[in-house]
Amino acid sequence: MLVIDIKYNKSKEVFEVIFEDETKLLLNYNIFEKYKVSVDMDFSQTEILEMKYFSDIERAKSRAINYISGKLKTKYEVRLKLRENEFSNEVIDEVLEILENEEYLNDRLYCEIFIEDKKRLNGYGKNKIKSLLIQKGISKSIFEDFLDNFEYEDEFDNAVKMGIKKLNLLANEEDKFKKKQKIINYLAYRGFSFDVINDVLKEIL
Repeated sequence: MLVIDIKYNKSKEVFEVIFEDETKLLLNYNIFEKYKVSVDMDFSQTEILEMKYFSDIERAKSRAINYISGKLKTKYEVRLKLRENEFSNEVIDEVLEILENEEYLNDRLYCEIFIEDKKRLNGYGKNKIKSLLIQKGISKSIFEDFLDNFEYEDEFDNAVKMGIKKLNLLANEEDKFKKKQKIINYLAYRGFSFDVINDVLKEIL
C-alpha cells in the first residue's frame, strides 16, 4: 500500500503516516526510522501490521513508564491506564512483561511497601488493607503471604491508637452506648476485626 502523506504530531510525538486508502498509521521515531518510511513508499499489509505492532509496543512502554515515574504502581493499574490509551490487549500484555523484566513493575514489592504504609501512616487494620489491595489488583497469592505475617499485637496497638483518637473526639458525647457504637463503627471502617475491636474497647473504656 502506497504512502501518500506524512505528518508529525507534536502532542503525541508520533509520525502520522497516511496511505492511499486514507488509513492512518501512528509510528514513533524509532520505528519510523527503522523502516525508512517516506512518501511514495509501498508497504505490504504484513509490513504495515508489523510496524504498527512494534510502534505500539514502544509507545505503550513510554506511556507506562511516564505513568509510574516517581511512584510505585501495580500491574493492574498500568493495564487500566494503557487500556484508557486504547492499546490492544496483546500490546499491553507484552509491555507489562517487559516492564516486569526490567523491574519497573513488582507487585510483591508494591504489596510489602503498601501494607507497611497503611499500617504505620494510616493506622488501618488487616481487613481494610486487604480490601485496598484487591482494588489495586494485587493477586491473593501475593498479599496473603504478607498479611499472614500481620501480627495481632501490631494490629491491636494500631487499633488502640485509633480508638483513643476517636474517644477524644467524642469527649462531649454523654450517651455511653452511642459513644461505644461510634468507636466500633470507626474501627470497623478502618478494617479492624471484631475480635480486635472488642479487646480495644476493654482497654480504653
